[in-house]
This record gives sequence, C-alpha cells and structure tokens, in this order.
Amino acid sequence: MKKSERQGGGAVVSAIVSSKLLRLGSVQAAEGSKRNIPDGISLANFWDLKKQLEKIRDDVNALDVIMRLNKTGKRHPAPVFVGWVENKAAAVSKSLNKDVALDPGLIRFGEQDVSDVYNEIFKKTLSNGGGIFVERNWPRDKQGSKRLVPRAKLKYQRYTAIVVNSQCVGTLSVVLGKKPESVKDRENLDKSLINWAQDSKSRLVTYIRDNFDYSGQAIKKI
Repeated sequence: MKKSERQGGGAVVSAIVSSKLLRLGSVQAAEGSKRNIPDGISLANFWDLKKQLEKIRDDVNALDVIMRLNKTGKRHPAPVFVGWVENKAAAVSKSLNKDVALDPGLIRFGEQDVSDVYNEIFKKTLSNGGGIFVERNWPRDKQGSKRLVPRAKLKYQRYTAIVVNSQCVGTLSVVLGKKPESVKDRENLDKSLINWAQDSKSRLVTYIRDNFDYSGQAIKKI
C-alpha cells in the first residue's frame, strides 16, 4: 500500500472516530434518569466501560474483550456495539503514539449490525438460564462476527450473556490465542466470565444497572 493510501485511510478513520466522539452523549438524559443505549451514552460512560473491560481482559488474560448491549426499548435481540479493548501491548503502543483514532471501541461504537452469535446467545440464555456459552474457532468458523477479530493470531472467541436483574441485556466475549486445553482452564475462564457478566454484585453489572436504561427479556433462571 502506498504512503498516500495509508494516510488517506487514516484520515477516514479519524473522521469516523471524530463523529463517534461527537455522538457520545448527543442525547442528554433528564436529571435523575438513566441513559439510553446508544445515543445517551456519554464520553464518561464510554471510558468507564472501557476501564471495566480492561479489568476483565487482565483478569482472564485475554487478548481482546468485546461487549454489546441491547438497544434501549427493544425486548428482542438488538445489539449495539459499546466496547472493545485490545491486549496491553497494542494498547500501550497506541497510547505512546497518541493513536486514539485507532481505538477499536471508538471505531465500532454505536454500530448495530445484525449478529448471529448475539441472537444465538439470547435464544439459549432465555431458554436455559445463565451460564450459557457460545464459542467460535477462527478461521474454522466462517461467520460474519469474524470481522471483530481480523488479526491472524486471534484464534478463539468465547461469548456469554450479560444479565442484569434476571434479564438478558447484552453479550460479553473474550478473545484468546487458542482454546483453553484443559477442562480446569475452561472452567476457570467460564467462572470468571459469569462473575463479570452475570453476578448481580459485579462492577460491570451494577454499572449497567445504575447508569443505563437497559432492555432485554427475562430469563428462566439465574
């Protein structure tokens, strides 16, 4: 790729990010009310969620962590992209180079693409309760969500539902270099994901509950 093409591509990305930054909090929440998803999410909310995802990344030693929440007012699956953090090496490199324009969470923020895996998690969680997981092995699984993990080194992605007040309101996924080999490692990973995404006392769940007008459907049990 020519230098001019790279620069042109960077300008496009910067323009996209600038528009996303302007959009964050574009719809102001009334005093004392919770924020709509996605238009009511403020820049402060965005950074708070990013910090939560960074803690999850470090807790499970993931390469990437990705989160979607259901659009406010929608009971059926209506995914909205609200967060993505990368591995520490990539994040530090971009920070040192002040390359905010390449923050994947900002680039994808607010997107509402149809997601087969999101629909699958919703359906299974509503039918069977919490503790449900869906996995994707790249490049073996050739579905649309592969766009979220384009780098060749990322081989395995594990998803679970985000549950708030016994409602399925979104999805959380972690990306690893490979699938955990032992049963114990997989169990430990799943336990951590449940603690973050479904425990009523987790920092992520309480933040969503206290700050957003979340929407979804009640699950059978949790």
